[in-house]
Amino acid sequence: MLWKWTQVHELLIQQRIRKDLLAQAVKESSAMLREGYKVFFDRLTEQQMPLLIFSAGVGDVLEEVIRQNNVFHPNVHIISNYMDFDQT
Repeated sequence: MLWKWTQVHELLIQQRIRKDLLAQAVKESSAMLREGYKVFFDRLTEQQMPLLIFSAGVGDVLEEVIRQNNVFHPNVHIISNYMDFDQT
């Protein structure tokens, strides 16, 4: 398992992903939320219930997908792996 994580980590570093281009990359991708997501997210917001999303994926990407679908409400909390972007 550790070797797989290391390989994926190295591949991500090689891609030189830039934070300022992440939104556009998500927009151009085929990433999507499941059918019925809007009703689900909105109803939890209306009821003031927290929505905790646990993901083994890349949190930055997941968060951007949710933002672009206009359902990143104040009650949404994502626990995931986030990228640490270079400042250069």
